[in-house]
Amino acid sequence: MTLKGEMGYKTALSAPEWGFQDVLFGGEPLTLQRPFDSYVMENVLFKISYPAEFHGQTALEAAIALHPKVENRLDEIEKIKIVTHESAIRIIAKTGPLHNPADRDHCIQYMVAVGLIKGSLTADDYEDKAAADPRIDALRDKMVISENKQYSIDYLDPEKRSIASSVQVIFFGTEQKQNRLLSNIRSAIAEDAVKASRYCSINLKTISKPACLAKRWNNCLPFVQMANSYRKHLSMNLWISCHWTKSRGMVRHA
Repeated sequence: MTLKGEMGYKTALSAPEWGFQDVLFGGEPLTLQRPFDSYVMENVLFKISYPAEFHGQTALEAAIALHPKVENRLDEIEKIKIVTHESAIRIIAKTGPLHNPADRDHCIQYMVAVGLIKGSLTADDYEDKAAADPRIDALRDKMVISENKQYSIDYLDPEKRSIASSVQVIFFGTEQKQNRLLSNIRSAIAEDAVKASRYCSINLKTISKPACLAKRWNNCLPFVQMANSYRKHLSMNLWISCHWTKSRGMVRHA
């Protein structure tokens, strides 16, 4: 229409009641993140590695990286956890039947399933023949998808433009083993942390000579490092932190 000389509508945005600003933006004026220029052309993101919808690229890469470890254990998989950004969940997270190639290439669970099974993904993998593989839907049914808030923030950051995702495959019995291990860790580290705290309190609190302090600190350090390294696994609020207070020449525990 423009090439034929058709005039544009000057008030398409600002027309009262029917303009875009009133209809879609509650009367607020349309604002732009940056001036019209060449930004889009200079920041095109190409799908070089795989023919996968943009938001699912990194989840697919993670699945392909896991393929050698799971290809012979697909029947042992209990759960698959996908953690990604909000846009990926909103746009390409799908459950239930997928009806055609266009439906499948916009499903992050389908991409991840194919990546785990084959260790690759091509355009042919979206076709009906490939989709008939019963292992794909079997794996899709085991997937749980959730958002990492930092991934979402980085996705919207124009300086990062991140599309981060993670994929975790859990085999039958794995979580039970992890829970037993963490229970043992909690018991052991709580005991060691108490020792560290008591050691700090009794042996370091009144020391004033730096040389002697350093010797005592080195004796205490393994306890403190162990407590800190497993802190995230504790159900209790346990945190041993030792600070060098130069003005007082001593170590305190908090």
